[in-house]
Amino acid sequence: MTNLDLSDHDTLRAWLKPFSKRKRALLMCRANLRVFAHVGLYPGADPEEVILPCFRALMTSAALARGIEDRSAKKLRNIGWAAECAIDAQAHQTPADYPPESAGYAVSAVNTSRSVAAYAISTAADSAEEAARGTGGRAAYAALLADGALPETSTRWGPVWAKGQCPKELKACRKAFVQVLKDDSNWDFWRIWYGQMRKGTFEEWETLRQITLIQNKVWTRGLSAVAGAIAEIERDRDTRKVRA
Repeated sequence: MTNLDLSDHDTLRAWLKPFSKRKRALLMCRANLRVFAHVGLYPGADPEEVILPCFRALMTSAALARGIEDRSAKKLRNIGWAAECAIDAQAHQTPADYPPESAGYAVSAVNTSRSVAAYAISTAADSAEEAARGTGGRAAYAALLADGALPETSTRWGPVWAKGQCPKELKACRKAFVQVLKDDSNWDFWRIWYGQMRKGTFEEWETLRQITLIQNKVWTRGLSAVAGAIAEIERDRDTRKVRA
């Protein structure tokens, strides 16, 4: 399987087909984390309009992979579509050769949860191919294959990159992305969560589950509203810990 042809959609779909919905979500979530920094770096992009819906999609895929997400396929599709629309709106304002790899990953992890298995496999394969053609593509695809080789029952949450395997260009992109998040304290939770997920050290899965259940009307009000809702969830969590 190490010689898979990335340009061959049928080969990728055949590779993904045996995996369960949960395993596909895990594959796409980890693949997403490897290239996610590209989401917020479109020239002239509004970080809030682009990054927030994509973070929501990424977190939902993590919940799916963890087995703590049970909302309807329709609601999950809407989350994916929101991320896709945000990316498309910015992509139309950017040079044609701007790296596209995150566009596929940011929505595919949620789309793989769809009840129509054939479509789920197709979107996963398409986004894997798209990412592999972009910055750090070969390394990202090799890492995806390594994840796929794990047992079906594996819930791997270790570092998304093995030591020394993350391409230099992706490291530079991630550094710039993190700086964007540091510029507004409303991104603090997401910056820390993103770092912990990449490193495989995140453990607050119940907190994550509750954040994914924040009502859609709050998400549509923007970053500040979501940050407030997350702060309330974290306060309740901390209060329970003290009482325990």
